[in-house]
Amino acid sequence: MALGILSPGVQILSNVIALLVTIFIGAWILQLAGKIFKEKISYKKGLGPATIIGIVGFLIALPGVFVSGLAIAFGIVNFVVVLLLYLFLPKMMLGIKKGVVLGLVWWVFMLIVGLIIALIVGLILAAIFMASVL
Repeated sequence: MALGILSPGVQILSNVIALLVTIFIGAWILQLAGKIFKEKISYKKGLGPATIIGIVGFLIALPGVFVSGLAIAFGIVNFVVVLLLYLFLPKMMLGIKKGVVLGLVWWVFMLIVGLIIALIVGLILAAIFMASVL
């Protein structure tokens, strides 16, 4: 197996793990973002929007697992659709102005957390790769 090429089964498993992490961390971060705007958003209430965003992102990314040549296109579509969901879903809970701003803050927080998690996973995988080469 070449570096960076994973079987579809491994890619689907990693996407399912990312889905679960996104849902639970997303609900918590929505609750945190709500506190910034002095809105009472419970963890339980945040699970709904976080689940919708996680499942939609998973379903959009899934075809990219099987058609690797289109993975970047699916990634771009996923990015745009998920961003729109981050802006739209809180609007349904709080109203248009506050909801869109809250959604934007939620999206930025999730982007930062996602980058940190990706960095940690990348470092772990690099360490495993280096250990297997040496």
